[in-house]
Amino acid sequence: MKQWATKETKAVSAVLLALSVLFLAEAAFAQGTRSLRVRVSAYVLAHVSMDVQRQVAVVQVTEEDIQRGYVLVSAATVYRVRANTPAGYVLNVQSMGGPFSRIVLIEGGREVELASGGGLVHMPYQGGKDGETKELGFRFYLAQNVAPGTYSWPLSLRAETY
Repeated sequence: MKQWATKETKAVSAVLLALSVLFLAEAAFAQGTRSLRVRVSAYVLAHVSMDVQRQVAVVQVTEEDIQRGYVLVSAATVYRVRANTPAGYVLNVQSMGGPFSRIVLIEGGREVELASGGGLVHMPYQGGKDGETKELGFRFYLAQNVAPGTYSWPLSLRAETY
């Protein structure tokens, strides 16, 4: 996620704006004008932040999972998110490898199918300025010739603005 400006840049911008207004006022008063109309507008950039509170470390694949064709990991990720846009945000799910042919993200009653490499998922946002907590589960469909065992957690998650 890119941040538009640092605190220092914002402070410099505010000072430059104030100096510009003072310069315009001085020029207007020098010409005998006693009033000055200044229009200021601001554009608030969309922003989202994400704090992962809990994340499982491994995916355990059993012989039963292989027979079924997938592994279900409920409550795999819990995160807190804050956004300043009612349009929600995009959850960028990236696969870091593993023996999986496709992935299904489960959030509430919704299931979103992703390719084995991951994908982007629109996430609605209802949290307001205080944020909200989300819990995600995943169904990992197993690739051919997968052996039972313990596999490192295969996903990285990042919240992004549109």
